[in-house]
Amino acid sequence: MQPLTIPEILDGAFGILRASPLKVVSLAATFSAPIDLFLAFLNKDALANGGILEDFGAIFGSGAEENGSIFGADFALEFVLPQFALVFTAAAIAKLVLEWFEGRDPSYGDVMSFVGRRWWKILAVWVLVHIAEAIGFVLLVLPGLFAMVIFMMSIPALITEDLGVIGAMKRSRTLAKGITGRVFGVACASAFIMIGIELALGVLPLLLGSWIGETYGWLVVALGSLFTSILSLVGSAGITLILYYDTRVRREGMDLTIEAEQAFGTLPAMQLDQGGAS
Repeated sequence: MQPLTIPEILDGAFGILRASPLKVVSLAATFSAPIDLFLAFLNKDALANGGILEDFGAIFGSGAEENGSIFGADFALEFVLPQFALVFTAAAIAKLVLEWFEGRDPSYGDVMSFVGRRWWKILAVWVLVHIAEAIGFVLLVLPGLFAMVIFMMSIPALITEDLGVIGAMKRSRTLAKGITGRVFGVACASAFIMIGIELALGVLPLLLGSWIGETYGWLVVALGSLFTSILSLVGSAGITLILYYDTRVRREGMDLTIEAEQAFGTLPAMQLDQGGAS
């Protein structure tokens, strides 16, 4: 618990994976696997008649407009469903790390049970945040980016501080106030890393699946997509969570509060309002 640089935040996100790889991968795969299998099956026809190379060519022609996406499935599904996986993975990892801070090592079932009881809050935060972003992007691009930045830490706040839906969004806005440039920088760095992972690791399974053909190739695509999705989900969720803790350390002295609680056992380490214990 100390102020971190942006590279340290990025490294700390994958430090969560290194700390308990089997548990973290299992949590991410629970939300990602059904979606990756579904999308790969939905897109299996794209592996026939020229395969993936033809689909990439469609990006620059009328095929992209006709199909709605380079793989033939509706673009909305390809965008929205992975976002569901991300928001629930973020909630699960936030709960896991919270338990670690409090000296416990929860089981996979404990974390999933916790997330299951709060699924509607997690989903509501996701919906409201994306509505705010969509309105901002429709009006002008900058308001959309601003909404993305100020609400970026809503899920960690929801889980770590046990807040309501609106309370979590307000909490994120409060934490980001005055440091939106830094938060935006972390968000951009996170996006570049995640896109890099997906491009570097996702192309080979697509080409291999195209070579095998539509009958079984979609399974290869699904497995490759699952592998890259897990890394991407864990990285994105971890970066947001580490940013949340780093911001609380910088703005509220959270590290000092935790040290006091550990020394004297008198302050609740994780239940903090702005600038003090609740």
